[in-house]
Amino acid sequence: MRGLHGEVILPPSSRDAEFIIFCGLLRERGLLLTGAEDVAVSEDVMGFATGIGYCVSRNNGRIECVRAERSPDHADHFVAVSGADFVRKLLAMSRNRINGTLEVPTKIAKELEVELFLLRRMGVGFETRRNKGMSAFVPNMSRVDSIKYRLQTKHYYLIEALTLGALATGCSIEVSSPTDLTLPHSELATALGIKLTANDADQNDDELSRRLKRLRRNRSVTKEYRLGADSQVEPAETSIPGDSLLGLFLAAAACCQTGSEVIISNVPSTEVALAGFRLLGKLGAIIEIRSVNQGDRSSTACVTVRSGDLIGKKLGGDAIRACPEAFFVLAPLGMLAQEKTVIRDLPFGSALWRKRISLMKHILESCGARIGELEDGLVVETSKDLMYSGFMETSDELCDMTQQLLSILLPCRPSFVPPHQMSDSPLCRTFAGLSAKR
Repeated sequence: MRGLHGEVILPPSSRDAEFIIFCGLLRERGLLLTGAEDVAVSEDVMGFATGIGYCVSRNNGRIECVRAERSPDHADHFVAVSGADFVRKLLAMSRNRINGTLEVPTKIAKELEVELFLLRRMGVGFETRRNKGMSAFVPNMSRVDSIKYRLQTKHYYLIEALTLGALATGCSIEVSSPTDLTLPHSELATALGIKLTANDADQNDDELSRRLKRLRRNRSVTKEYRLGADSQVEPAETSIPGDSLLGLFLAAAACCQTGSEVIISNVPSTEVALAGFRLLGKLGAIIEIRSVNQGDRSSTACVTVRSGDLIGKKLGGDAIRACPEAFFVLAPLGMLAQEKTVIRDLPFGSALWRKRISLMKHILESCGARIGELEDGLVVETSKDLMYSGFMETSDELCDMTQQLLSILLPCRPSFVPPHQMSDSPLCRTFAGLSAKR
């Protein structure tokens, strides 16, 4: 069968749009998002912004979020549905001095001990009470100019909480890390005034000290960074970048179709966005990345994906840490590779990620793959008679996208009927469009 051919222009990312909105709330300043024609911002995020005193409107492909003339003068009640949602809303309520409560399931609250400790150090205080399986937080904020924080390897996922905390509190953070750090949504974060600067520890050393350090390069070296935010930076408008995760899943689907050549454009030209495509190349997909100048706009990348022979590899280190979400395409492709695929350095310090990895193990094993567990990852091996057995409800976007990808890559059980969340998904719709051009 002839492979996939064609070009896909990535739509704007709803995840990035919501990140930008929260950044605006954390800075207590208005913002304007352009390129939002097909962006689906959740009613929960829009309602939360309105509830803490902002006016949000959509018009002609733009989303505008501005501070209302009067702040809410009454106590309000909000609910968080995940750990990341909780951290964002708690910081926004603290920064905007909202007299209200934020509820989260107690089970999730117990999993956020590290995040809560970190926020306290940055000046975000709160009172807590529990009732019927829910924990209610009443936040407040005090001024903390600077802190030092040693980031453990298994907690590198905390960089987003550190980034948003610095933006909300104005706290300058000296971060020590055993691994390289990259800002989440790096181009957006920079445009919004967030800066992550590596400290050059060698600049004050004499020649002898520098030579001794070079001789010890094989040893573990702690890297020093300074993280801070300039709340006065106010871009006139912020363009929503393309959905790089959708592009990554499409690339994974294309590289397994013999004879394919698919061009994916409007990919954010950031290290985080491109790291996943480079990891696909390590497994055997033929990946070509070309920078595209957008004139006065930020640059984007154009990624050409061609099919290749998949060969299992050991994947980990800074490449995985830059884009741990790549795990959700690497593991399914590992089922089809000729040798073992070992994926390490996943953020096992996160309860959310431990749950995700457990779900992935179950999903892949249900398709017939052989899965081995590691302290910080999985080993994936192929087997005979691989088959997608059916959709499993997970309430996790990435696990659901993996199941959509598996339904594309593997033969499905004859009785399988795709649920609407699969057949109507951007991934399945776009793949169907490319297939129709064969």
